[in-house]
This record gives sequence, structure tokens and C-alpha cells, in this order.
Amino acid sequence: MRLSGSRCLRFEYTPVFPGPGAVALDPRDVGEPRVLTDCLVLRVVVEAGDNPLTAAAADAIRGVYGDSGAACVVLAGSAHLADLGAAARTHMLTRVADTLDVLSSAAERLRRNGIRVRTLPFGWQLAWRAEMSSAPGDVRGTARMSGSGDPWLPVPVRPLRAALFRRRCLVLR
Repeated sequence: MRLSGSRCLRFEYTPVFPGPGAVALDPRDVGEPRVLTDCLVLRVVVEAGDNPLTAAAADAIRGVYGDSGAACVVLAGSAHLADLGAAARTHMLTRVADTLDVLSSAAERLRRNGIRVRTLPFGWQLAWRAEMSSAPGDVRGTARMSGSGDPWLPVPVRPLRAALFRRRCLVLR
């Protein structure tokens, strides 16, 4: 599982067009801009076998959120499909279903901890704009988790979390 994101002072998105596996949206929501302020926008890329990492991902997001000082979390999820190659369509549908499960479970765990969470419409092409915070120490960067059971291992990359993630990529094996 890969997490990357930034704290945004303003984040605006508009659902434009449904892609494969897109969730159903009310037709009135298509083309309608949504604006969020002071939010931590995180892209969550779910890979095969990541379902057991949902709790760890939610804990990591909660920690990053706490350090960020943002008012809410925005989760933009996608399934990692690059390794499927010419595999059957059923494999893609399984990955999409797994991704939706991970996103909804992580969002629910965060909500139970009192965190306001918005999930972007999965599978939709979005037009978006972000005004990112430029304050020193603000959240910006990447984290990576994999499912082999080892603890978080820091790997040099870009900063994500002020204290724990600064100038590191995190790996959960």
C-alpha cells in the first residue's frame, strides 16, 4: 500500500467522467465542484494482498493527521493494476473490490477516532485544484507499506509527517 499527500489550505474537485469500476454518483454531483478547506489530501494506492494492512494504514493516517493540524482528511484511492499485465478482467475487478474495502474500512476507523473524512469518488476522472500549505514542517510526501509483517522501516524519499515521516518513505512489511 502506498500513501502520498499534502496538507492543503484549499482543495477543490469536480467529478467529470466515470472510469472502469467507478462508484455510482447522483447525476447532480457530476460536474459539480466541491471545495474543502484545511485538509490533509492523501492518495492511497492499494496493492494485491493489502487488506490486512487496513488497520496499520488507518493508524498511520491518524498519526499524520494529528501532526498536520488539518481539519479533515481526504482519501483518494486507486487500485495498483500495473502488475496485472494481460491478466483476466476478473483480477482487475478483484483489485477494485479490495481497494473499495480498504478505503471504506480505513475511513470508518478514522471516523470512529473522531476524524472528519471525505473519500473522493472512486473510479471517477476528477478535475481538481489544490492550494498547498507552504508553512515549515507541513505534511508533504510519501509512505509505503507492504504485507510481510515487519515493522515500519524508514527509507529516504520525500517528507510526509513532521516528526516520524520527515524526509523518509515508510515501509510496513
